[in-house]
Amino acid sequence: MQKPARTVLTVGLLLTALVGPWTQQDWAGDRVPECQVVQNPEDGRVQLRSPKLVFHLDTKAGLRARAWENQLTGRTLSLGAGAELEVDIDTSQKRISITGWRCTQSQAADSPPDEDIGYRKGFARTEWDDSRWLQVPSPAAGGPGSVTGFDWSRTHVTIPEDADGKQLSLVVGGFGVFDYRYTRVFLNGQQIGLRTTPARWHEPAQIDLGPGTEAHRHVRFGQDNVIALQLSGFVDRVRRLDQLDPKKARKLAMTLVWPAQYEQYLVVGEPTRTPQLRVSRLQVNHGKSACEAVFELAAEHPKISAVVTYRWNADQPVVRKFVEVVNAGDQEIRVLNVRLGDYRTDAEVSDGEQGFPVYLDGEFFMSLAHPSGWAIGQEGRVLLRHYPGVVLAPGEKFHCMETVLGVAKQEQAREQFVQYVRSRMRRVVRGHDRPYAIFDNFGSWPLREPKEGTQEITEQNFREVLEVGMFAKNTEKAMLHSLSRLAEMQKVTGRQFDLCNLHFWFDIHSEMTRFAPERFPTGFAPIKRQLKELGIASGLWINSGYGLWSTVHPSFAGCCPAQEPLRSAYSKAFRYHIRENGIRLAKFDGLEAMCYSASHDHLPGVYSTEAIHNAVIDTLRHLDDESPVTLLLLYWGYRSPWWLLDSDTLFEPGVFVEAAHPGVLPTLYARDSVTQGLDQAHWFCSEVPRLGKDSLGIWLSDWWWNSSIGKERWREGLVMDMCRGSLLLQLWADHDWLSPPEWRQMTTLFELVRARPECFANSRFILGNPWKDEPYGYCCSDGKRAFIALNNCTWQDNVLSLELNSAWGLPDGPSWELYRWYPDPARLVGEAKTFTRQVSIALRPFEVVLLEAVPSGRSPSLERKFTERPTSFAFAEPSRPVEVTLGQPGEKSPDASESIWTVLKPAAAVSAGGATLAIQEDGSILASGANPSPDTYAIRAETDLTGITAVRLEALTDASLLHGGPGRANNGNFALAEFRATAAPRSDPGAAVSISFRSAKADFSQQSHGGWPVEAAIDGNRKTAWSIDPQEDSPHVAVFEAEKPLGSPKGTTLVFNLDQGYADQPADHTLGRFRLAVTTARTPVPLPKGYGKVPTVVHGRVPASSAGGTLVVAVGLTADSVAWTTRNAATYFQNTAELDGRPADCQPVLGKETYESSWQAWRVPVGPSDKPQDFVMLVSANLPDNVQSNYTAHFIPKH
Repeated sequence: MQKPARTVLTVGLLLTALVGPWTQQDWAGDRVPECQVVQNPEDGRVQLRSPKLVFHLDTKAGLRARAWENQLTGRTLSLGAGAELEVDIDTSQKRISITGWRCTQSQAADSPPDEDIGYRKGFARTEWDDSRWLQVPSPAAGGPGSVTGFDWSRTHVTIPEDADGKQLSLVVGGFGVFDYRYTRVFLNGQQIGLRTTPARWHEPAQIDLGPGTEAHRHVRFGQDNVIALQLSGFVDRVRRLDQLDPKKARKLAMTLVWPAQYEQYLVVGEPTRTPQLRVSRLQVNHGKSACEAVFELAAEHPKISAVVTYRWNADQPVVRKFVEVVNAGDQEIRVLNVRLGDYRTDAEVSDGEQGFPVYLDGEFFMSLAHPSGWAIGQEGRVLLRHYPGVVLAPGEKFHCMETVLGVAKQEQAREQFVQYVRSRMRRVVRGHDRPYAIFDNFGSWPLREPKEGTQEITEQNFREVLEVGMFAKNTEKAMLHSLSRLAEMQKVTGRQFDLCNLHFWFDIHSEMTRFAPERFPTGFAPIKRQLKELGIASGLWINSGYGLWSTVHPSFAGCCPAQEPLRSAYSKAFRYHIRENGIRLAKFDGLEAMCYSASHDHLPGVYSTEAIHNAVIDTLRHLDDESPVTLLLLYWGYRSPWWLLDSDTLFEPGVFVEAAHPGVLPTLYARDSVTQGLDQAHWFCSEVPRLGKDSLGIWLSDWWWNSSIGKERWREGLVMDMCRGSLLLQLWADHDWLSPPEWRQMTTLFELVRARPECFANSRFILGNPWKDEPYGYCCSDGKRAFIALNNCTWQDNVLSLELNSAWGLPDGPSWELYRWYPDPARLVGEAKTFTRQVSIALRPFEVVLLEAVPSGRSPSLERKFTERPTSFAFAEPSRPVEVTLGQPGEKSPDASESIWTVLKPAAAVSAGGATLAIQEDGSILASGANPSPDTYAIRAETDLTGITAVRLEALTDASLLHGGPGRANNGNFALAEFRATAAPRSDPGAAVSISFRSAKADFSQQSHGGWPVEAAIDGNRKTAWSIDPQEDSPHVAVFEAEKPLGSPKGTTLVFNLDQGYADQPADHTLGRFRLAVTTARTPVPLPKGYGKVPTVVHGRVPASSAGGTLVVAVGLTADSVAWTTRNAATYFQNTAELDGRPADCQPVLGKETYESSWQAWRVPVGPSDKPQDFVMLVSANLPDNVQSNYTAHFIPKH
């Protein structure tokens, strides 16, 4: 290999007018090298040239970019003479970190800021008690995040006395997403700043508190200061998501793992200084097809130097820029911010993002090759920057992030960027670009109930649920059972899995080297032994925020991944497992790359993100050094495609979707919705190479974590997953797993991928967009044959046109044979045995098909016997929509059970907290005035009844209550913590005895936010309660049955104590209007009717069908014209159905425990009939009043 020649050009001293990076003796003949540096010393301009691009620089006033030529299209882009390097040096005397906040939502509705409830109550005042507010690291992470209405955040900070008289500023706010459009800042009760941010990108607010400012008067030096923020307009979506999901059924990934960048600190003294760097020297290193230009720069105040190196070659349409900054002075300095390009163009620019590129006019891209590197675009400007926050000793060097500048053909910038990242992926570089089959036992062990009050998994209680074992109950017994099932499978199919991954194995008291002894009493040894016998390598999952989990480990508690000892712990632990336990897969999940600790070695906020990411990259590289063959897989918290330089795959797609999240639209089966959702995620994260995008495979568990789906339609899910391009074949098991026939089906699909990895690795979307109501699919082709996965995820039959030509990556001209691998393997034939350019095929609603197209005369990829079947162009009976009409139940005779109740006339009603309780003519009690929480109502009443068996409590609506009640919370809810009662002879009130209630039942109980059943009102626990959200503004009833009949012959005095609300819950959750009654009826006492929401009657007519089929009734939920989503949507509905006047089976599509959904549907089997059949479905929907229900129905005949 020829050694590159070197030319040194001293800027401004060149005598020739035009100097290239080559000389005649470098090359034989007259051929000009493909890559060159061309300089004009008179004006300081330099060109970096290749066959694909020319990058124009100017060295007269620093190093600046003038223009960029795309040789592939002929387009030249002006760059506005933007600086190629700017460095901000920290010159502050002190930085005061804000490490946390208390936050709450004051109101959900929009209003003028001064009319906000929180403002009027005085949330900004220094003395306001915020002790019950939610504690969060920043207003953007973990707080209410209200898009409408107002949120408030408060914090305390001590400003040192010696800061008085010095420059002082407060920095607060984010940069874009997960920030607030409106921020009003108060210091010690006084407004000191207002920030509005209508644009996509913006800077944190910098409020001057220094001498001479109005704000300075309100600073309490040497004392505690209260900072309060009134916030509105939380930004929780990006433009691309709005374009794909206008109904807003999807949301971005969790704020803690995105991460939500939010700055919060004070600075004493001058914040920063930006030295003026000047070019002093240019050195060119060159070869025939590659070139390197090295610019040396220097500045005096403060004294730093820098080396900026550009590298490019003739084969790739990119220039790579590397920057080294050196502390050239004799004092320690801190490099705060680095800008690696500031370009002002007339191009249309994409938004960009941290860890992602910016595209310019669809044919240029700019990016920093690091997950923390910011490339942001707005109004023609592109800014490349990062935030090292590093301290440099005299003479110490710092290497900035690599800059990548690329060109492409018209409208192909995104594809070119993805192709470029793919070429540098660890999976490609290490030769891991082959199929891997991975088994995971997660989801296969029985779930233990969580702690009281935490049944629903939320972002707030997630770790608490983990600690009690909802997720973390993997055991040696469970793992060995799963492996025994794998052994049975291998007897049937041979070895199919390459790797077996273990979740929740670690002992949180250890440094990630030991298996939890209480769950794995003999450690890893028996598992490792059985895996070895099966010929399967092991893998280990770990949470990347281990310091947050292992709070019992003193050195890890509160430690972030950038801080020792945790920084080194991951490397040490997993290198140990690679060496000692032979693991060949490591999964890292749940990275929270944001830390506000003031005691760590890194600066807080955005600076911590870069430090944490660098620490994780170091770990990945250590593991790669230890074992290049070990797969490194990344999950939540790893979103940037640049992670793939040091890992094999990443999962996080940017939207909050896992392999169990229902999709945006109703489907025939829950799995269909999940499959479409995963494909939506695949479409969304279009900057990630398919080979590097893990879509999590197929989950078979019946846990809520898998939306209670089980193994329903797992084959359809696998067909689509294997065609997404990752070459990962993953099944996550339930306890029973699959049957031997299903194992064989799985084996066939696995073997197809192994037989043709060159096809399955080259995947493209075809036909349609999974975000729309239209068929779509994947074509996986090596240019010689293709596998085609089709998904007719619509409610109508569709005839799809297959492009067996160059449009789908196949050659034009040949004839093709078409084989169907799923369902019902067959060779498909038309009028002839083969097909030419196009083939039409008809699919039923939600039908999934896997085809292989091979050149005529060639065999399919696996040896199988295929029967011939004709391609279908239509169906004898079409699928069709069914028109529905909505109504309400007709008038019914009065409820007979009402006559068994005697309403009590209260003699006295008192609120312990000072509310006014007014006894009404109908015996009900209406509350007004003060509304403390918690509170206890004491009600005394007399009765002559004996043999009393039960008490009825009616929660009634009233126009005087917010939202009509029946509670006094701001949404009309209440929380009845305990329902207690005593009985005494009328003649002897001192002989009162407590009444024991053996049961409680109600017409409705709240199931959201952990569940608030009526039984909680008699469980003796003040921290549980009966509530009725979202069925406010409707009357409700509860019946409490006594252990034994009560009542004195000469009359009884009853005293009822209604304990309501409690300190740990939102205030004001007391009853607004209620009424008590008793009965002597025999138990069990029937629950009175006529309470709760009025049900909806759905009428329709199923068409005549000789084959029968399935009727599906679906309901979509919206509020304010956008999707209304909720966990466990099925629990909001109860229904019955009749078909042709007879009761009909009604199978819900979504189970009772699911991730967020904006719909529900029910399947009703329909038998053959030569005439139309009427159906009636009675649906009771427990939905908030502002939620609209859109009912549709469809009939799908049998094949």
